[in-house]
Amino acid sequence: MKGKEIEGAFTEADISANAPESQGVYTIFEDEENQVLYVGSAASEDVTIKSCLLEHVAGKKGPCTLEGDGFRCIAMPADEALKAEKELLEKEKSENGAYPKCNASGTQN
Repeated sequence: MKGKEIEGAFTEADISANAPESQGVYTIFEDEENQVLYVGSAASEDVTIKSCLLEHVAGKKGPCTLEGDGFRCIAMPADEALKAEKELLEKEKSENGAYPKCNASGTQN
C-alpha cells in the first residue's frame, strides 16, 4: 500500500484533528501491542476515513470497536481502498488464524 500512514488515538478529538477527509483504508486497534480490532475502508464518494472513524468512536457502527485505543489509516482512491481492505483482512487472518475481532466474517460492518 502506498501513501502516507496516519496514526492517532481513538478519540473524537484526535480523529477530527488527524484523520483525512478522503477515501482510503483504516484499522482500529487496542492496547500497547496494537492488536487489530477492525479493518475498514471508506470507498465511496460520500464517505471519508474521518467520517467512518467518527461513526465508530460514537458507537454508530456497533459496540465492538468502542474498545479501540488507536487508529491507522492511509488515504487512497476508493477502488484501491477496497482492495487494500481485503488484503489487510487476509493478512490478519494469515498471521493470527482469524479475522480481527470486530470483522468476525471478514467483511466490513
